[in-house]
Amino acid sequence: TGTRSSWLPAAGFAFAAFGHSGCAASPGRGHGLAQRSTGSDLVAIEASVREWVDGWSPGPGARTGDELEPLYASSPNAIRVFDNVGGDVVELRSFDEYRAEWTPMMAPRRGWAIEPVGPAETRVVGDLAYTAFVFDGGEDPIHADGLRIRQYATLVWERRGSGWRIVHEHLTADTVR
Repeated sequence: TGTRSSWLPAAGFAFAAFGHSGCAASPGRGHGLAQRSTGSDLVAIEASVREWVDGWSPGPGARTGDELEPLYASSPNAIRVFDNVGGDVVELRSFDEYRAEWTPMMAPRRGWAIEPVGPAETRVVGDLAYTAFVFDGGEDPIHADGLRIRQYATLVWERRGSGWRIVHEHLTADTVR
């Protein structure tokens, strides 16, 4: 119970995970939610967040979307994505739509990488969880125009079978430099 922080060396940011003690949805408060989360749930979600960051940071290689697909719920209308870039809001409802939207946009940006800024927070309640964090995304100026964006991310996870899958992604771009 309480707060736990650990480092995500591959992504380079702290990860704060909050237990159920003192939470409005903690046992004994009459909410009826199943409390099945364990330390292994947090470890699994932390690993998936690292995979998400790595999937958006392929280095000079081509981005296909295949690296991210295992992280998302797979059935049609199983996910909800709200992202904004350049003032436009994109709403997507399946991983196929996600791939179709982002792969062509990111294909010419071969030097793109994201770098988390500060701690990430994850909370698990029963079969749902969220991770919230801030990251800077940018291009290697040698390979592209040097675009830099600060974004605020929330990933909502649902336990599906024996693993956790993203069912909602919300990214808000703050600064385009």
